[in-house]
Amino acid sequence: MSSLRIKPYLARLYIAAFLVFIVNKFIARPFVLDQDFPDFVTTIVLSLPNTCEAIIGMSMSAGLLLAAKHRFSPRFDRIPDLWVYLLATLVTAVYVLTQEYEFHNLGGNNVYDPHDVAASFIGLVGMLLVFLRFGIVKQVDRVT
Repeated sequence: MSSLRIKPYLARLYIAAFLVFIVNKFIARPFVLDQDFPDFVTTIVLSLPNTCEAIIGMSMSAGLLLAAKHRFSPRFDRIPDLWVYLLATLVTAVYVLTQEYEFHNLGGNNVYDPHDVAASFIGLVGMLLVFLRFGIVKQVDRVT
């Protein structure tokens, strides 16, 4: 019997995105907003959380979908990983973009900004490209 293991790079990327989000929120953003930085720097620190949200959301949704595919039915196991990556991108995009366009407020207070939409798009496309290049899981044969 085999099991799935998340590739180590994905855990590192997830943790890095989370840490960047925290450092940005509590250190970089207040510092930049209190100083006289160029507008592009302000835009980056204000929109960076959207990229982090897309990275974290894609990691979680793709991992959960792949685990469900592997676990629940041999019929689902025949679905190519590409389809899972695309579905994870779609699910995450719907969540982050409907939040940005204020259809829901599950992620906290939000104000529409086209830079935030672009940052979300960068995170979504970037993660999809990473998944396509490196994959997410590897199968490990278990000895019972």
